[in-house]
Amino acid sequence: RSEFTSSDVMNCIEWIMPDMMKAFAGSRKVIAVIPRGAEDVKKAEKIEKLLNWQFMHQCQGFLTLQAWIKAGLVYGISHIKTGWDEQYARKGFAQPEVIEPEFMRMMEDDSIESLSYLDVYEAPAAPQQAQGMPNAAAYGVSPAQIEMMRVYTDVQGEQKIKIYSGPKLEVIAPEDFLIDPEAKDVDSARFVIHRVVRTISYLREKERDGVYSNIDRVVKLSSDGDDSEYDSTEESARLLDSAAYSAMSYSGEGEAQQIGRRRVDVFEWWGELDVEGDGRTDSYLVVMCKDTIIRMERNPYAHGKSPFVDLLPIPDIFSYEGIGYAELAGPHQEVKTAVIKQMLDNASFTNNQMWEVDETAGVDVDALANPFPGKVVFTNRLGGFKAITPAQLDGSSYNLIEFAQGQLEQLTGVTRYNQGLDSKSLNKTATGISAIMDASNKRKELIARTIAETGLRKLFMKMLQLDQQFVDQNIVIRLFNEPLEISPDDLAGNFDVSVDIGSSVTDDDTQVQQLYTVLQHIYSRIKPV
Repeated sequence: RSEFTSSDVMNCIEWIMPDMMKAFAGSRKVIAVIPRGAEDVKKAEKIEKLLNWQFMHQCQGFLTLQAWIKAGLVYGISHIKTGWDEQYARKGFAQPEVIEPEFMRMMEDDSIESLSYLDVYEAPAAPQQAQGMPNAAAYGVSPAQIEMMRVYTDVQGEQKIKIYSGPKLEVIAPEDFLIDPEAKDVDSARFVIHRVVRTISYLREKERDGVYSNIDRVVKLSSDGDDSEYDSTEESARLLDSAAYSAMSYSGEGEAQQIGRRRVDVFEWWGELDVEGDGRTDSYLVVMCKDTIIRMERNPYAHGKSPFVDLLPIPDIFSYEGIGYAELAGPHQEVKTAVIKQMLDNASFTNNQMWEVDETAGVDVDALANPFPGKVVFTNRLGGFKAITPAQLDGSSYNLIEFAQGQLEQLTGVTRYNQGLDSKSLNKTATGISAIMDASNKRKELIARTIAETGLRKLFMKMLQLDQQFVDQNIVIRLFNEPLEISPDDLAGNFDVSVDIGSSVTDDDTQVQQLYTVLQHIYSRIKPV
């Protein structure tokens, strides 16, 4: 009858997350760029600062890393998508008159769209006048120097202004990522698929930019409302658990009436294709929606791989997916939940006992069914009813909970001492506590090193390759209140990326205290002169 659920899985993850975030998003330097040649040493220093700045500031590195690591701890594996994002803002303009050279320049400008004019006429202009003003005499120009120039009136259009150009990182939900079932990792997979939900308006915008095509067919095949054909149990469970989603009682009727708001499933397929039929495969990107190919081209990234990076905090040998804390701590959580539910039910039965009633005693049963302090229960015969109180649970139930908790701590490495809690079952001496903390820190340090090698190192390597491909002009970043200019030439070369967490997952205060103790011991042995 009790609805209690133990939170052991969440507790394990939440208690290990601070150490992981301290290791990778703390004050110490984690990412190091290593040059392969002596001539690239100074370049490596600039690239190292650039990568850290892009990750923490442009990509909201702390929040992105937190979601990526937490997803890996829950599910055993998590994925992040890398890419280069260029965002534009459209600003309309209107000019009453524009001379022909300026109008031709507007037509050749790729950033100007929807250019139009109302009328055109010819007017006298001096060649040396930049704006082609017709009143040449006022400027001392002789009639021989005057020539006719076309002038466009009421010129209107839109100009695309680039507001962002840089890397983009996106943590992917597990149900939106599909991979070759025989793959050992993302880079060696024959194909990977990313499912995203887009609106028709978004597809139209990308078609306008020349990215997608065949959107008219997608609109024709899409039914009214939200017609997602991809069944996702995981996503549905998350939405149903959301109180806000349940309270909205959402229905897609509004979207059915407006085509631009319709949502459709878009599948991005990354893999190898033999398009020419000559027995040689090339890396391709194929985007499909409603059984319609809306984009097909060679892999737009120079590294030739899919843009995804996987993270496995606890790898499972010879398996693509790792082992998550939900899998480790889940059975122990179920045991504790079942036992505690029975204990709560027993306490409820003890405090709200049942009654044994003689049917012939004329007992007021409604009074027994709705008790409150001081209530009178009428009966025709004394002793016509008596209380039935169940026996309390013995100590074995409590021992079972303690046993399950001990097994959970041994399995996950998250002990009650890590959480600042006391436990009678553990050694309370300073040496015992230190041993417990050291053993737990070693487990967490192993997880951190695994995350660094399986995830972060590959992530920053792909970010470096994106910078080398897409940075085509000098950029200036500000570090420690000092500007740092980086040119495309600074990114050229061969570099390696390493992640050194050192002792980041251990407590710095503990190390300082140990060093202080050693200094005191040395000082006490120094004899005064």
